[in-house]
Amino acid sequence: MYKFKHVFRYFCSHILPVIIMLAVVAIVLFAGCRQPWTNYSYAGSSNQIAIKVGPKYGIVFFTSKDCKWCIKMKKDVWTNKLVKKNIRRFDWYEVDINKQPKLAKAFKIKNLPTTVMIKYTKDRKNCTIIRKRVGYMTTVETVIFLRIPVNPLVFPLSP
Repeated sequence: MYKFKHVFRYFCSHILPVIIMLAVVAIVLFAGCRQPWTNYSYAGSSNQIAIKVGPKYGIVFFTSKDCKWCIKMKKDVWTNKLVKKNIRRFDWYEVDINKQPKLAKAFKIKNLPTTVMIKYTKDRKNCTIIRKRVGYMTTVETVIFLRIPVNPLVFPLSP
């Protein structure tokens, strides 16, 4: 009986607080903090992003033809072999904010270039913003950005 009390006290004083702390951290890291976006399909003149059958994640790259950093990122980063290898898991959308201003407004795009990672719902009619990165990213930053599973607190969104 003494041995059981000793083990139980040790568990309650040392191991249980660590388990509780890890549970709280997991709840904080993976709860909420995602904004649902509904029904976007990007097909020419439409203000929406076409959600097709395939990967359950998508990358939306907001750009403009007069943005020099957007052009540099398209030329240097998105054509890199390592980035191409990692982006195969995603649906890819490139959105010109001059041609699709409503879509840019829906995603609250204020600066360029902006890269947004979205996750589709099971019915593929809605999507959730997982990560949002404003500005130029190097190849290494882009590969890190493309990692799955993702932590929604890395690039928090305002509610």
